[in-house]
Amino acid sequence: MDLANCEYFNPNTKDLIYRFWQTSETDSSLCFILIQALKKNAEDHIKTQSFEFAEHCYKFAITVQENLFHKTNKLVLPPHDEALLWSNISFVKEKQKKYVEALEDALHCIELDGTYSKGYWRASRASRGLKKYAEAAFFLLKYLAFGLPNDDDFKNFMTEVAILVTYFKSLEDCGLCETENIYTTESPSVWNKILKMLCDHAEYKAIGILTIGTSGDPQVPETFIHRMAAVPKLDLSFMNVGQILKALAAKEGNICI
Repeated sequence: MDLANCEYFNPNTKDLIYRFWQTSETDSSLCFILIQALKKNAEDHIKTQSFEFAEHCYKFAITVQENLFHKTNKLVLPPHDEALLWSNISFVKEKQKKYVEALEDALHCIELDGTYSKGYWRASRASRGLKKYAEAAFFLLKYLAFGLPNDDDFKNFMTEVAILVTYFKSLEDCGLCETENIYTTESPSVWNKILKMLCDHAEYKAIGILTIGTSGDPQVPETFIHRMAAVPKLDLSFMNVGQILKALAAKEGNICI
Protein backbone atom coordinates (compact mmCIF):
# COMPACT_ATOMS: atom_id res chain seq x y z
CA MET A 1 0.00 0.00 0.00
CA ASP A 2 1.36 3.40 -1.02
CA LEU A 3 0.35 5.46 2.00
CA ALA A 4 1.88 8.66 0.62
CA ASN A 5 -0.66 8.75 -2.21
CA CYS A 6 -3.52 7.09 -0.36
CA GLU A 7 -6.66 9.22 -0.08
CA TYR A 8 -8.48 6.96 2.36
CA PHE A 9 -6.55 7.91 5.48
CA ASN A 10 -5.93 11.30 7.07
CA PRO A 11 -2.36 12.30 8.12
CA ASN A 12 -2.83 11.18 11.74
CA THR A 13 -4.07 7.77 10.66
CA LYS A 14 -1.18 7.39 8.22
CA ASP A 15 1.34 8.11 10.98
CA LEU A 16 -0.28 5.45 13.15
CA ILE A 17 -0.18 2.93 10.28
CA TYR A 18 3.55 3.54 9.79
CA ARG A 19 4.10 2.93 13.50
CA PHE A 20 1.87 -0.15 13.33
CA TRP A 21 4.00 -1.65 10.56
CA GLN A 22 7.19 -0.87 12.45
CA THR A 23 6.03 -2.89 15.47
CA SER A 24 5.40 -6.03 13.39
CA GLU A 25 1.69 -5.38 13.97
CA THR A 26 1.80 -6.90 17.47
CA ASP A 27 1.59 -3.88 19.80
CA SER A 28 -1.92 -4.28 21.22
CA SER A 29 -2.08 -0.75 22.66
CA LEU A 30 -1.08 0.78 19.33
CA CYS A 31 -3.53 -1.51 17.54
CA PHE A 32 -6.36 -0.19 19.71
CA ILE A 33 -5.38 3.43 19.07
CA LEU A 34 -5.13 2.76 15.33
CA ILE A 35 -8.55 1.09 15.19
CA GLN A 36 -10.14 4.07 16.95
CA ALA A 37 -8.45 6.44 14.49
CA LEU A 38 -9.66 4.36 11.53
CA LYS A 39 -13.22 4.39 12.88
CA LYS A 40 -13.10 8.18 13.25
CA ASN A 41 -11.63 8.44 9.75
CA ALA A 42 -14.47 6.29 8.39
CA GLU A 43 -17.11 8.37 10.19
CA ASP A 44 -15.70 11.52 8.60
CA HIS A 45 -15.98 9.90 5.16
CA ILE A 46 -19.58 8.87 5.87
CA LYS A 47 -20.46 12.48 6.67
CA THR A 48 -19.37 13.43 3.13
CA GLN A 49 -20.98 10.26 1.68
CA SER A 50 -17.57 8.93 0.65
CA PHE A 51 -18.69 5.38 1.35
CA GLU A 52 -15.91 3.68 -0.63
CA PHE A 53 -13.28 5.51 1.44
CA ALA A 54 -15.13 4.62 4.65
CA GLU A 55 -15.18 0.98 3.56
CA HIS A 56 -11.39 0.96 3.22
CA CYS A 57 -11.00 2.42 6.71
CA TYR A 58 -13.26 -0.19 8.28
CA LYS A 59 -11.56 -2.97 6.33
CA PHE A 60 -8.17 -1.88 7.60
CA ALA A 61 -9.52 -1.75 11.18
CA ILE A 62 -10.76 -5.33 10.84
CA THR A 63 -7.38 -6.35 9.39
CA VAL A 64 -5.60 -4.87 12.41
CA GLN A 65 -7.88 -6.88 14.73
CA GLU A 66 -7.41 -10.12 12.80
CA ASN A 67 -3.63 -9.75 12.37
CA LEU A 68 -3.06 -9.29 16.09
CA PHE A 69 -5.17 -12.34 16.90
CA HIS A 70 -3.35 -14.52 14.38
CA LYS A 71 0.08 -13.42 15.63
CA THR A 72 -0.50 -13.23 19.39
CA ASN A 73 -3.85 -14.96 20.00
CA LYS A 74 -5.06 -11.70 21.56
CA LEU A 75 -8.02 -9.55 20.57
CA VAL A 76 -7.88 -5.76 20.42
CA LEU A 77 -11.64 -5.44 20.64
CA PRO A 78 -14.18 -7.57 22.51
CA PRO A 79 -16.77 -9.39 20.34
CA HIS A 80 -19.43 -6.68 20.72
CA ASP A 81 -17.08 -3.91 19.56
CA GLU A 82 -15.89 -6.02 16.66
CA ALA A 83 -19.55 -6.68 15.77
CA LEU A 84 -20.02 -2.91 15.53
CA LEU A 85 -17.21 -2.76 12.97
CA TRP A 86 -18.86 -5.44 10.83
CA SER A 87 -22.21 -3.66 11.15
CA ASN A 88 -20.61 -0.42 9.98
CA ILE A 89 -18.88 -2.02 7.01
CA SER A 90 -22.19 -3.67 6.09
CA PHE A 91 -23.79 -0.21 6.14
CA VAL A 92 -21.24 1.42 3.82
CA LYS A 93 -21.37 -1.55 1.43
CA GLU A 94 -25.16 -1.36 1.32
CA LYS A 95 -24.84 2.31 0.45
CA GLN A 96 -22.68 1.26 -2.50
CA LYS A 97 -25.28 -1.39 -3.47
CA LYS A 98 -22.86 -4.22 -2.67
CA TYR A 99 -25.77 -6.16 -1.21
CA VAL A 100 -24.22 -9.65 -1.23
CA GLU A 101 -21.19 -8.47 0.72
CA ALA A 102 -23.34 -6.28 2.96
CA LEU A 103 -25.46 -9.30 3.91
CA GLU A 104 -22.39 -11.44 4.59
CA ASP A 105 -20.96 -8.75 6.85
CA ALA A 106 -24.27 -8.32 8.68
CA LEU A 107 -24.48 -12.07 9.30
CA HIS A 108 -20.91 -12.04 10.63
CA CYS A 109 -21.93 -9.20 12.94
CA ILE A 110 -24.80 -11.33 14.24
CA GLU A 111 -22.46 -14.31 14.65
CA LEU A 112 -20.10 -12.21 16.79
CA ASP A 113 -22.88 -10.74 18.94
CA GLY A 114 -26.41 -12.02 18.51
CA THR A 115 -27.65 -9.52 21.09
CA TYR A 116 -26.71 -6.51 18.94
CA SER A 117 -29.96 -5.50 17.25
CA LYS A 118 -28.34 -3.41 14.49
CA GLY A 119 -26.91 -6.58 12.92
CA TYR A 120 -30.46 -7.77 12.15
CA TRP A 121 -31.37 -4.35 10.79
CA ARG A 122 -28.37 -4.43 8.44
CA ALA A 123 -29.25 -7.99 7.36
CA SER A 124 -32.83 -6.92 6.59
CA ARG A 125 -31.71 -3.96 4.49
CA ALA A 126 -29.18 -6.03 2.55
CA SER A 127 -31.75 -8.79 1.97
CA ARG A 128 -34.18 -6.22 0.62
CA GLY A 129 -31.48 -4.97 -1.73
CA LEU A 130 -31.13 -8.54 -3.00
CA LYS A 131 -34.92 -8.75 -3.44
CA LYS A 132 -35.08 -11.49 -0.80
CA TYR A 133 -38.19 -10.07 0.80
CA ALA A 134 -39.14 -13.01 3.03
CA GLU A 135 -35.63 -12.96 4.50
CA ALA A 136 -35.84 -9.18 4.90
CA ALA A 137 -39.08 -9.59 6.86
CA PHE A 138 -37.50 -12.32 8.99
CA PHE A 139 -34.58 -10.12 10.02
CA LEU A 140 -36.91 -7.15 10.54
CA LEU A 141 -38.91 -9.18 13.06
CA LYS A 142 -35.68 -10.20 14.79
CA TYR A 143 -34.76 -6.53 15.01
CA LEU A 144 -38.18 -5.62 16.40
CA ALA A 145 -37.81 -8.22 19.17
CA PHE A 146 -35.13 -6.02 20.76
CA GLY A 147 -37.59 -3.14 21.09
CA LEU A 148 -37.70 0.33 19.59
CA PRO A 149 -36.33 2.58 22.32
CA ASN A 150 -37.05 5.97 20.77
CA ASP A 151 -39.20 7.73 18.20
CA ASP A 152 -36.47 7.73 15.55
CA ASP A 153 -36.15 3.95 15.82
CA PHE A 154 -39.91 3.63 15.48
CA LYS A 155 -40.01 5.91 12.43
CA ASN A 156 -37.15 4.05 10.76
CA PHE A 157 -38.82 0.74 11.45
CA MET A 158 -42.18 1.82 10.06
CA THR A 159 -40.47 3.35 7.03
CA GLU A 160 -38.81 0.00 6.34
CA VAL A 161 -42.14 -1.78 6.73
CA ALA A 162 -43.72 0.67 4.29
CA ILE A 163 -40.91 0.18 1.77
CA LEU A 164 -41.14 -3.60 1.96
CA VAL A 165 -44.92 -3.64 1.67
CA THR A 166 -44.76 -1.70 -1.58
CA TYR A 167 -42.64 -4.46 -3.11
CA PHE A 168 -45.30 -7.10 -2.57
CA LYS A 169 -47.98 -7.51 -5.22
CA SER A 170 -50.09 -9.75 -3.00
CA LEU A 171 -50.06 -11.44 0.38
CA GLU A 172 -48.42 -14.45 -1.25
CA ASP A 173 -45.47 -12.20 -2.16
CA CYS A 174 -45.46 -11.10 1.47
CA GLY A 175 -44.26 -14.57 2.41
CA LEU A 176 -47.51 -16.32 3.31
CA CYS A 177 -46.54 -19.44 1.42
CA GLU A 178 -43.21 -19.55 3.22
CA THR A 179 -44.39 -18.36 6.60
CA GLU A 180 -44.67 -21.79 8.21
CA ASN A 181 -41.12 -22.62 7.16
CA ILE A 182 -39.64 -19.37 8.45
CA TYR A 183 -41.73 -18.41 11.47
CA THR A 184 -43.41 -19.97 14.44
CA THR A 185 -46.42 -17.73 14.81
CA GLU A 186 -50.14 -17.81 15.31
CA SER A 187 -50.48 -14.88 12.95
CA PRO A 188 -51.46 -15.66 9.34
CA SER A 189 -49.29 -12.85 8.01
CA VAL A 190 -45.79 -11.53 8.53
CA TRP A 191 -47.04 -7.97 8.63
CA ASN A 192 -49.99 -8.78 10.87
CA LYS A 193 -47.46 -10.17 13.33
CA ILE A 194 -45.34 -7.04 13.11
CA LEU A 195 -48.34 -4.87 13.89
CA LYS A 196 -49.44 -7.13 16.71
CA MET A 197 -45.99 -7.02 18.29
CA LEU A 198 -46.06 -3.25 18.12
CA CYS A 199 -49.52 -3.03 19.62
CA ASP A 200 -48.62 -5.49 22.40
CA HIS A 201 -46.29 -2.81 23.75
CA ALA A 202 -48.12 0.22 25.11
CA GLU A 203 -45.33 2.61 24.17
CA TYR A 204 -45.57 1.56 20.51
CA LYS A 205 -49.32 2.00 20.09
CA ALA A 206 -49.04 4.64 17.41
CA ILE A 207 -50.90 2.42 14.96
CA GLY A 208 -53.74 0.00 15.51
CA ILE A 209 -55.90 -1.88 13.03
CA LEU A 210 -59.58 -1.93 13.90
CA THR A 211 -62.38 -3.66 12.04
CA ILE A 212 -65.56 -1.63 11.78
CA GLY A 213 -68.98 -2.27 10.32
CA THR A 214 -69.82 -2.61 6.68
CA SER A 215 -70.63 0.02 4.11
CA GLY A 216 -72.76 -0.87 1.13
CA ASP A 217 -72.22 -4.59 0.67
CA PRO A 218 -72.79 -6.24 4.07
CA GLN A 219 -70.63 -9.18 2.96
CA VAL A 220 -67.53 -7.02 2.61
CA PRO A 221 -66.12 -5.74 5.89
CA GLU A 222 -64.16 -2.52 5.88
CA THR A 223 -60.95 -1.97 7.74
CA PHE A 224 -59.29 1.28 8.63
CA ILE A 225 -56.21 2.46 10.46
CA HIS A 226 -56.77 4.10 13.79
CA ARG A 227 -53.82 6.25 14.83
CA MET A 228 -53.60 6.37 18.60
CA ALA A 229 -51.62 8.87 20.64
CA ALA A 230 -49.85 6.60 23.09
CA VAL A 231 -46.44 7.61 21.75
CA PRO A 232 -45.77 11.23 22.79
CA LYS A 233 -44.59 13.54 20.02
CA LEU A 234 -44.53 10.73 17.46
CA ASP A 235 -45.06 12.25 14.03
CA LEU A 236 -45.70 9.84 11.17
CA SER A 237 -46.88 12.55 8.79
CA PHE A 238 -43.69 12.13 6.75
CA MET A 239 -45.25 9.10 5.06
CA ASN A 240 -48.70 7.77 4.35
CA VAL A 241 -48.48 4.80 6.69
CA GLY A 242 -52.21 4.73 7.18
CA GLN A 243 -52.99 4.25 3.51
CA ILE A 244 -50.39 1.52 3.08
CA LEU A 245 -51.53 -0.44 6.11
CA LYS A 246 -55.18 0.11 5.26
CA ALA A 247 -54.66 -1.55 1.88
CA LEU A 248 -52.78 -4.41 3.50
CA ALA A 249 -55.40 -4.88 6.20
CA ALA A 250 -58.17 -4.86 3.61
CA LYS A 251 -56.49 -7.76 1.81
CA GLU A 252 -56.37 -9.77 5.01
CA GLY A 253 -60.08 -9.33 5.69
CA ASN A 254 -61.39 -9.17 9.25
CA ILE A 255 -58.51 -8.16 11.50
CA CYS A 256 -58.84 -7.02 15.04
CA ILE A 257 -55.69 -6.20 16.98
